[in-house]
Amino acid sequence: MREKKTYYKYENQSNGENNFMLKEIQLYGAGRNCFISREEAEAHFNKAYETALDKYNHIVEGLGKLKDTLGRFSYEYFIEGDTYGIYNEGAYIEFDIDDYTFKFKQD
Repeated sequence: MREKKTYYKYENQSNGENNFMLKEIQLYGAGRNCFISREEAEAHFNKAYETALDKYNHIVEGLGKLKDTLGRFSYEYFIEGDTYGIYNEGAYIEFDIDDYTFKFKQD
């Protein structure tokens, strides 16, 4: 009979924020990003977090360059719905030209 083993895994505790916590979990086999030791899990998470920060900084820098080149614009996400559910959601890019506000929906 197979026994469960103890593994360590970082999991995000919130939606929309980076609130990762190290969890001790019992599994029959290692799942994705599950490690035998806390140290392995921490090293793996820290490497992924550094990569994520680097990618985020590149995106922010690129957006800054776009704003310098193109002027003010925004990238917005929207949800339309009521108590019966969401009936429309998506994203759009918005900017002004000669006092006209243009919105282009993204697929």
